Amino acid sequence: MDQSLVMGGYAVYILAAYGVTAVVVVGNIVAARQRFRRTRQRLRDQLARRAEQGRDSPGIRRAS
Repeated sequence: MDQSLVMGGYAVYILAAYGVTAVVVVGNIVAARQRFRRTRQRLRDQLARRAEQGRDSPGIRRAS
């Protein structure tokens, strides 16, 4: 058991690499979720503005 944890003297480097990888993966997931939420909110705001513009100017129609 001890030999497998020591990993031939490279345990510190291997475990550090796994740690850095885990931090990067978690960071990417968090960043993607935040970006998704911001984009979704921006699109909702745009749709709300378009809906308000449609109600404010009933004489203007979009070409179909």
